[in-house]
Amino acid sequence: MSFYFMFVFIGKDQFNYSGFREAVYKERFSIMVPPYLLEDDSLHASAQLAFSDYSNEVYLMVIEERKRDLQRRDIQPFLQEYFHYLGDNVSSMLGNAPLAELKDHQLGNMHVVSGEFNGHYGGVPVFYILSTYESEQAFYQVRGWTAQHAKNSVKKDLYASIQSFRLKEKRSRR
Repeated sequence: MSFYFMFVFIGKDQFNYSGFREAVYKERFSIMVPPYLLEDDSLHASAQLAFSDYSNEVYLMVIEERKRDLQRRDIQPFLQEYFHYLGDNVSSMLGNAPLAELKDHQLGNMHVVSGEFNGHYGGVPVFYILSTYESEQAFYQVRGWTAQHAKNSVKKDLYASIQSFRLKEKRSRR
């Protein structure tokens, strides 16, 4: 009985990445992407990685903001502040949608703050996930969203992708 409990407890937040592919940006970071999402450089001008399935209204993107670039603009936020700044923008974009859930945790060696929003964009009900990661050099936004009618079928995949975000290990040169 205790073995079963440990298995369920440990496996609770694990995702099945079967069929997913790894997308890597310049050997700096990566994310696992479901097979139905295709690369899409039209989602956001600042996105380093972006994917979409327009027919099913599912979207995923990663944006990197270097801390030194923020400091040049005299902005030096902590991760919580960074999340809330972006979250306020998402909320406004979705018709002042309230933050439905906030999670502040560690994922691997990175501090992560993430949350969900349910709102409307262009009259369409939307489910939106925003996760912010912090490394020594940068903040990362990993965003996933879909039409509300597709939420139940893609929410797990969006979370699997978002939580798969990883910085790539720097290899020493010989």
